[in-house]
Order: sequence, then C-alpha cells, then structure tokens
Amino acid sequence: MPEEAEGAHVIAFLGIDGSGKSTQAKRIANWLLTLPSPPYPFKIDSDLAAQGAPLYKKYCAECHGALPDGPVGFTAARGGSLCPACGGDAAALKVDRLTLGSLGRLLQTPMEGFAGIRLTPRTLQEGRALLADALRGHLTRPLKSAEFLEKLGTGTGV
Repeated sequence: MPEEAEGAHVIAFLGIDGSGKSTQAKRIANWLLTLPSPPYPFKIDSDLAAQGAPLYKKYCAECHGALPDGPVGFTAARGGSLCPACGGDAAALKVDRLTLGSLGRLLQTPMEGFAGIRLTPRTLQEGRALLADALRGHLTRPLKSAEFLEKLGTGTGV
C-alpha cells in the first residue's frame, strides 16, 4: 500500500486493507488508494533545504542518530538511510555514504552542469538500486522497460 496515498492512512485507521474483507470493503480500500495526497501547504525555502541536505545524509531517517561511516542500510519505504539501532544492518540494500553524497550533489546540479560528469561503477550500481527501491513503493506493477534500461545501463546494447 503506497504510504504517500492520502487514503492509505484512512485504510490503516479503519483496518480495511481489502484482504479477506467484503466486496464493499475491497472497493472502498481500492478507491481510497486512488486519492492523491494533499499538496504541501507551505512555501519551500530552497536555500534552507540545500543547507539541510548535508545533515540529512549524516543522520538516520528514523531516530536522527548519527550514521556509521561506510555502507549504511537504506530503504525508501522508511525514509532513507538507517542506523544500526533502527535496523540499518538488516536492510537488504546497503549504500555507501559517499554514493549518497555524490547523488545528493547531482540532484542540486543544473542540467547544463551534467556534461562530462563521470560516476564510478559503484555509484552507478548503488544509484540504480536506490532508484529501484524508491520506484518499488510507487509502482503497482513491475516496470515494463526495466530490462531495456538495465541493458542500456550496463552497456550491453539494446
């Protein structure tokens, strides 16, 4: 159930996930999942957000404790990087903090700044895994073009 869907909170509150329920409950659950989240109600200060970005990469998404050096557990469904106390050691996806830093800087780079950028094989591999993890929470079915994109990303041709 997508966390970002506004109806997901109602479904959880009412306990009607649709499994083993009446046809009406399943219809209600499915309808609630189609409701969009409300727009963020406040103006976003881009400069302030940029100042906070490095802090986000240094601390756990759940408890805000310091992350260890090196690879950390990552799960988009739980908000990002996790410290060992929050289950980061058990997370299926491990990402080096240097990769998170590189990708974070790329997100702040204007499109014209991408010419000539070269990423290490590790950053590319971990970046693909991060993207797949983030998309998994939003897609209702596997991405049809996943095989094509994988061939494109590995240089094996299409």
